[in-house]
Amino acid sequence: MIDSSWVEIYQKGKKFYRAKAQYTLKRRWSDYIGDTANVLYGKRKAFLFVNHLPAKLGEIEAADLNFDDYITLRPNKVCSFMFGGKRYNLEIKKEKKESDSVPFTCFALLNGKQIAKRTKVFEVAFELLFAGDIDGDGKLDLVIDFASDTGEFNVVLFLSSCALPGQPVQQVGEIDDQYDC
Repeated sequence: MIDSSWVEIYQKGKKFYRAKAQYTLKRRWSDYIGDTANVLYGKRKAFLFVNHLPAKLGEIEAADLNFDDYITLRPNKVCSFMFGGKRYNLEIKKEKKESDSVPFTCFALLNGKQIAKRTKVFEVAFELLFAGDIDGDGKLDLVIDFASDTGEFNVVLFLSSCALPGQPVQQVGEIDDQYDC
């Protein structure tokens, strides 16, 4: 459960920050589950709560993207941006499928290197939520929502400080929540 050791990554204006998590937990009725559930409410415009983050609190360097708009990642379209003086290309590739009723597999590539694989996908409309230095090592980190069209969100955190040799980032966390009936 979230506690005082957690930090939040939040946006204020055009800037991003790492700070001690400020939140409240409230029980709310959910029509989806037909019962009450604990709901986490951030006091700021937080998009990520995380624990065991070694970075210092304060401002986070972000990529040259407008995160106020949705940054949709679609197959065979390149999302190109600058961070730390380096150009990055983030793209989604999908395997060919036999028909529209058959799910397919897709891959997320960062500068041509595979960082994620998603299976049983019917439609790709993923979203880049953040690109910048979350872990404080001066290198690019990513937060991507790999949600499908089936009423879920699937937010994945990629950190450069945990990357294997030859890889730009490594998946270190994932939140997968079904919100449809």
